[in-house]
Amino acid sequence: NFSLTGMSGSSRYKQDKSYPMVTQEESLEIFEKMEKADVLISHDSAFNIHSKEKNKEGLKGITEYINKHQPKLHMYGHHHQFHSYKIKDTLCICNFRLGIIERDGTYHSIPSRP
Repeated sequence: NFSLTGMSGSSRYKQDKSYPMVTQEESLEIFEKMEKADVLISHDSAFNIHSKEKNKEGLKGITEYINKHQPKLHMYGHHHQFHSYKIKDTLCICNFRLGIIERDGTYHSIPSRP
């Protein structure tokens, strides 16, 4: 058995409030309320992992959650590239395109068919 938690949305880089986006402060409040889990699934990454550009800066709430609860795995998307790294003991994987991800975080891409 394992426990799972997650959140959709990303850091607010558009002013249109119809998109599921939050400020950094809102992300800290949301993730502070989330219970400890073995797996964290989110749309966005931890803060300042991919870029410091506003639309790719990630969420401070995710960084704080990982530092506090140290889930075994954090899976996310948003950045349109495969990326695998660790924050403390948490394996973080940006899943992009069709592929197989092994338990150790190794990624094998599966070519798209025409």
